[in-house]
Amino acid sequence: MRVPDEVEAGGRNESDTQVDIPDDCGAWDSSSGTTVNQLFTVSSENKKKDVFQKNGHICAKKIVNKKITYVPMEPQPEDIITLHRYYTKLKDDQNYEKRSTTVKEAPVFLNHLKGRAIVE
Repeated sequence: MRVPDEVEAGGRNESDTQVDIPDDCGAWDSSSGTTVNQLFTVSSENKKKDVFQKNGHICAKKIVNKKITYVPMEPQPEDIITLHRYYTKLKDDQNYEKRSTTVKEAPVFLNHLKGRAIVE
């Protein structure tokens, strides 16, 4: 796992141009790449809790009668962290996958994490 020094959130730099995250593994198949935004909050016990945005509300995921439902949280959490994840596979070996994670949005007390990328 590497943490590049100057990578901006969402894979963009200050001039809003895309940033390459270099590595020495070879060529990556960007045409098969996918992106996911994951939202979570941190509980008062400092535990990560995945949350979901549905109909303008932050919701918890519940399974009721073998069906997934999203229940709005009360009170609505103020401190939401959004991770942007990019998945792609190595052109020479489709079994080898890379995940690059950047902190897209974070509350003020975690601003030092914004713009950091982790290549896993």
